[in-house]
Amino acid sequence: MELRRLRYFLVTAEELHVARAAEKLGIAQPALSQQLKVLEQSLGVRLFERAGRGIRLSAVGLSFLPEARATVAQAERAMQVAEAAARGALGAIEIGYVASAMLDEQLPALLQDFRQRYPAVRLGLRRLPVSEQLHMLNARALDLACVRGSELEAWPALRGHALSSTPILVALPARHRLAKQAAITLAELATDDFLVLQDGEQSGHLAQQTQALCAAAGFTPRVAIRVGELVSLVGLVAAGMGVSLVPASTAKIAGAQVVFRPLAGAETSLDLMLLWHRDNASAALGRLLTLARAPAQSA
Repeated sequence: MELRRLRYFLVTAEELHVARAAEKLGIAQPALSQQLKVLEQSLGVRLFERAGRGIRLSAVGLSFLPEARATVAQAERAMQVAEAAARGALGAIEIGYVASAMLDEQLPALLQDFRQRYPAVRLGLRRLPVSEQLHMLNARALDLACVRGSELEAWPALRGHALSSTPILVALPARHRLAKQAAITLAELATDDFLVLQDGEQSGHLAQQTQALCAAAGFTPRVAIRVGELVSLVGLVAAGMGVSLVPASTAKIAGAQVVFRPLAGAETSLDLMLLWHRDNASAALGRLLTLARAPAQSA
C-alpha cells in the first residue's frame, strides 16, 4: 500500500467529491479515480459509495478513515524525525568530563548554548577519570571527552580541540609563609610538600607539568599525597597538608583558608580539551563541535 494513495483517500474523504479532491491535490480527476480504485482493489473493499452527484464513505471507509489518518501522520512524523536527526537537531550526545572542567566558564556556556539551539538533543553527562574517558571514547562508548591537556599521540583515532586555556596557579594554605606575596617562584617552594592530582581527576598531565616546572626551577618536588579529585585536594591544602599547582578556575571552590598566587617568571597554562573519535559521524556531535570552534573562528 503506497502512502500517496492514503493521502489521496484522505483528501477525497474530506471533500466527498472527486473533482474537488483532484483539484486540491493538483492531479487530473481520472488519475485520482484510478488511484482510489487501485487502493480499493489492494484492500479488497469499497471505500466510497455514490451519493447523488457526489460520493460518501462506505461503512468500511468510515472505519478505515481514522487508521489512514494515523498512518499518514506517523509516516510524516518519521520523516520529520529522520530529517531532524540528519541535520543534528535530534539524537543524543554522551559526554565524559573531569570535575574541574565545569569550573571553567567555557564548557557550561557551550552546553547551555547548544541546549538552547537544539533542545531535542539529549545530553548525557558523566564525570569520569581521564583514562576511562579515553578508553570509552576509543571504543565509541562516549561521543565526547572533556579533559585537561591530554596527549593524543597514544590515541591515533582521536581528534581534539582546545576549548579554553586556564592559567596554572600555586594553591597555598592561607597561613603559609609566602601567602602574602603577590607572586611566587617555584624555587621558594623547594622545601614544601606537594599535593598532586592523580589519574582520577586530571590524568597525569598536571602532575607531569608540576614535575617539569619544578625541575626547571632546580629541584624535584616532594610529593606528599596524590589525590583523586579536586575538591579533596583543595581541602588538604586548606588543612596545611601541602601546596599544589592547579588550574586558576579552582579558586571557585576554595574557601578563605586557601590562597592562589601566580608563578613569578613563568607563564604557564592548562588547556581544556574536547576529544572525539575521528569516525564518529553523529550530526548532533558535529553541531556541538561547530559551536565549540565558533569563538576561535570569529576571533
